[in-house]
Amino acid sequence: VLESRRHEYERRQTAAPEGFLGTAEWVGLSATTERLFSTPTSFRERRGRTTYNASAQPQPTATLEEGWLDATGDERCSITTYADNPDAGMFVYPAVNKTVAGPCTSTQVLSLAETYYDSATTLGAAPTRGNATRQRVKLDGTRWSETTTVFDELGRPVQVTDPAGGVTTTAYG
Repeated sequence: VLESRRHEYERRQTAAPEGFLGTAEWVGLSATTERLFSTPTSFRERRGRTTYNASAQPQPTATLEEGWLDATGDERCSITTYADNPDAGMFVYPAVNKTVAGPCTSTQVLSLAETYYDSATTLGAAPTRGNATRQRVKLDGTRWSETTTVFDELGRPVQVTDPAGGVTTTAYG
């Protein structure tokens, strides 16, 4: 074997209905360690770890890519925040996706993307239909690339405005 992967999982009880013998459980991937053959007597390892929020609907909030464990400087972390609407049962609508260099507490941002739902003007506002109507990607310290989408009453995209201002319309028959 020249390569192997070990997966670790996090398990949480999400419900224990009265009168039932079993419980409902959620299981999510918490770590992956990959070993690669490097010399006849050794392997190199790299690892990624995922953390989840404490809600009844666990969502991945950070994934730390530790990189090669025998080297430093190749670590990065992907951080996600969500626009949830628990009253409507709407979860896992990413609002912010950010990647930072180093540990998850780093302030050195490598990439940043934002998604607004259902014509909301506030980032992270609770969605009502779940239509991504505005998406922005940060290009540098002051510039953003933005795409907007208009949806019809059935949730189908009918107009998309790209970052250059070009408009594409779609009609459904």
